[in-house]
Amino acid sequence: MYKEKGYKDFFIYSYIMKRNKIYKINNKEYKTQQAVLEYFKNIKDKYSEYTYLKKTNIEEYNDVNEYFKFHHEYEEKAQDMIDIMIKKDNMGWNAYFIVKSNQELISISYKHPIKCYNKKIDYIEKKDVEYNLKQALVNSIEQQKIDFRKKNDKRFCAFCKSEDKLEVDHIYHFNKIIKDFLEQTNLKTPTIFDNHEKLNSAIFRNEDKLYEESFKKYHLEHATLRYLCKSCNVKRAKN
Repeated sequence: MYKEKGYKDFFIYSYIMKRNKIYKINNKEYKTQQAVLEYFKNIKDKYSEYTYLKKTNIEEYNDVNEYFKFHHEYEEKAQDMIDIMIKKDNMGWNAYFIVKSNQELISISYKHPIKCYNKKIDYIEKKDVEYNLKQALVNSIEQQKIDFRKKNDKRFCAFCKSEDKLEVDHIYHFNKIIKDFLEQTNLKTPTIFDNHEKLNSAIFRNEDKLYEESFKKYHLEHATLRYLCKSCNVKRAKN
């Protein structure tokens, strides 16, 4: 299903995350997406038409309301909401309707929020994995930065020549080096990391030492380091 190369390999994490995903809604856990849909389907189907859920069962009302908050139109639909009603839709099936303070009824799908939930959680997981991967890569080349400092004791900013608050910087952006490495490597990109106790940031696990060593070698061959003062480095990052 996944090609173990470059960015396609990197996003294999999504399969792993979804396979082990636990859906959490209003402090309740559901093992599968289908379990979520069945729970909220059963609530609407067990009541007779024109049931006011908040008046009938406050716990179920809270569950349904929290679930609907994942709906991308929730804020608009729920404005001035006073209750949620179970009512027949145009097809004759029980459905959820938001009851406004002026008694207007707004239909809302119970199937749509789970799709929004998945997109939101996947984005968070993607962001976490990408962040941790970069942190692990940064930590992996720390010795190379130390070696650079030892070999280059004449320290001044490559831009403004200042000798204050110097940082070791890449001439070619580190993000570009990572991108190029991911595109050329045939190794499976890690999605799980250990934590550096002192730095409190991600590092590669022992199982991924081959990947770490491969990147360190690539970085040594393709990266060119220099000194920049903190001010110039920040300005460069913005550009």
